[in-house]
Amino acid sequence: MKKQQVGYFLFSLILLPVVAVAAPKERQADIDSSQDDGWISNGASLGVSWWKMNPKKLDVIPDPLLYHTELSYSYSDSSGNTENEFHEGIGQLFLRKNLLTSDTTFKVYKMETVMSLEGDITRFIEEKQAFFQEFRLAVSPSLEVIAGLNAVENNSLKFIDHRINYYAGIGGTFVDTPSFSLGGKVAYGLRETSYINENVSRPILYSIPPVDDYDSDIISIQADFDWKITEMVSFSEFAWYRVNLEDTEYYSLDLTTQLNFNLSDYFSLFIKHEFMFENNTFVESVQDVLDARRAQGENVGAIDDTDTRLSMGITLKF
Repeated sequence: MKKQQVGYFLFSLILLPVVAVAAPKERQADIDSSQDDGWISNGASLGVSWWKMNPKKLDVIPDPLLYHTELSYSYSDSSGNTENEFHEGIGQLFLRKNLLTSDTTFKVYKMETVMSLEGDITRFIEEKQAFFQEFRLAVSPSLEVIAGLNAVENNSLKFIDHRINYYAGIGGTFVDTPSFSLGGKVAYGLRETSYINENVSRPILYSIPPVDDYDSDIISIQADFDWKITEMVSFSEFAWYRVNLEDTEYYSLDLTTQLNFNLSDYFSLFIKHEFMFENNTFVESVQDVLDARRAQGENVGAIDDTDTRLSMGITLKF
């Protein structure tokens, strides 16, 4: 899976300049190569966060290949009878040539949980790696055609060994002011999922029978909101809903709320809250086993299909 992720990343870097040559350009008068020298630029002369904007909303469309990179790290912990320690790293690369934008993201996190009850210590580790690649082609100042994929490996929180989503659709901005922006995306795709039937870290899962791989067509809906409160403080919210078309009772919903403190153009601090819900065939199988054990008189609980997390971190931008 890791080799696949590296392959996706290299593929995106190779494909972008090739596709950009074929991408439609604005009138030559609207393409300004004097703003930046050379074939590549970070777009600082534009004076705006161009990677967040539809290129057709810019006063000029720069001729060089634009790039922007963000690296972030977040951390949280809790103590008591149950101790948790969470680390997450995110790397994001934006590339743009004329009207075509590439968004490449890689995420990795690790959470270690230690339970200390009556002298017994139970330790288990949750890990996840994720890769996202999306291409966006602007067709109007408020509409883009999108296509991409995302791959997840070892998402033990949701009992997933690996998952790949392929999708295509449209995206746009509904509200765009100097202080507020509201946008969204709708896409159709294919989801392929394999579950962690082996090497599970939670003892409760040892007796769960293997769960078959699950593939389905999906509909994906995203919404994002940004609010520039002051020059230094901003608020953002992101919602992502995916539903399997084959069995609509299997769906997932992610909500991320973030408060940012922009200390400079290159450095910021943030506080982030995440809500993650998913109902899938593995969750259903675990609950069926627990219900059967409860019917036999055992004192067992219920599986929780929702996870939440509060963390804080730093972001470097260049």
